[in-house]
This record gives sequence, C-alpha cells and structure tokens, in this order.
Amino acid sequence: MSGGLAIDIGCGWAKRPGFVGVDKEPGDQVDHIVDIERERLPFADRSVETIFSAHCLEHLADHAMIYREISRVAMNGAQVEIWTPYAWTNEAFIYTHRTFFNEAHYLHPCYLYPEHWQDILGARWQCSEFQFVVAPDVLAELHRHGFGLEFALKHLKEVAVEFGTHIRVWHEDAPVQPAPPARTYSETRDGVRRPVTTAAAPGAMARMLGRVRRIVTR
Repeated sequence: MSGGLAIDIGCGWAKRPGFVGVDKEPGDQVDHIVDIERERLPFADRSVETIFSAHCLEHLADHAMIYREISRVAMNGAQVEIWTPYAWTNEAFIYTHRTFFNEAHYLHPCYLYPEHWQDILGARWQCSEFQFVVAPDVLAELHRHGFGLEFALKHLKEVAVEFGTHIRVWHEDAPVQPAPPARTYSETRDGVRRPVTTAAAPGAMARMLGRVRRIVTR
C-alpha cells in the first residue's frame, strides 16, 4: 500500500506536517472546510492511506457519518490514529466535550463484535494498540505510593492526560486478530512507547486494603 493521501481531520491550527487538513472552521492550515457530522469528506473512495485526528471527535454529537466516511475513503489496510482526552481525566469533561472516550468505544467495534459493526462502519476496523500519555510526575507519584500503571489506569482518576487508538481499516482480506490490542504508555504523544505493566507495584494492594479496613472500622 503506497501513494495514498494522508489527512488530518479536525486539524485546526495544528495540522500534521505533510497532511491534508480538514476542519469545520476556516484557518491557515485548513485545506478543506467540511462539517464532518453532516458532509462527506472531499476524497475519492479508498484514496487515503493515513488518517489522523486529535482532539476533535470528543466535540461531536454524532459519530456515525464520520466513521463511515473514514471507512469509505480509507485504502484497504489504511492506518487510522485517533487522539482524545481519556475519559478518566478532568480535561475530558470541559465545556463543548460531548463524548468521554475510553477503550470500550473501540473494543466493541474493533475486537469484541467486529461482525456486528462491520456493516455499521462500512468496513472491518481492527485496533492494534491503545497508547496512554502519562506525565513523568504522575508516574513518579504512582511509584512513590506503590501503584502499578495498569491498576492506576483502571481504578484511579487523572492518570492519563490523553489516549491514542491505532486502527487499521480493511475492506477485504482482513487478517485474524488473535489478541486484544496492545496497551502502551509514553510521556508525550510522540515519545517512546513502553508496555503498560499488568502487575501492581509491590505492596500496593496490601496498603490499599489496609486503608480500606481503617476507614471501615472507624
């Protein structure tokens, strides 16, 4: 697969270098003004190789059209990278945000029930990775209190600032996805990605249970 377009949906003033910018509002970096909730993307079927979107989809009231449009313009095997605030952070709830994204939004159509969602999306979507951006000071604080990152992401708030979902779109010949998407973390969006550990830090569970017992017995 080569020779296709690279587009940035909802690019605003921060379009990715080398990408074609799409946004509802005009701007210096916007190449196509499109209301993506109501209008088709101005690209031919299966003409786009890479689709990127950052901090756009959480502002939409309805994702049905843009998801189908992503499928329509995507080449077979196209790469899709979507960034939004992580649902369990304060930033997810600021004014104008309408959807609070977490892994379940993508696990259902991409991994758990792909046959059901294929007709809805207009193609088979496969999620290969969830990437969490976690600030160095948060990592240090978790370590200081003895909590592993996997536990923290699942049970604590304000750990990941944002998360990215890495997806491939298939119209035919989709490979079998034998395992759930990988879970990685990085200190910045483009930083080095490392696997999210599945084990809590030593002593974390015992300390947490001790705190719970003290609260219950007060």
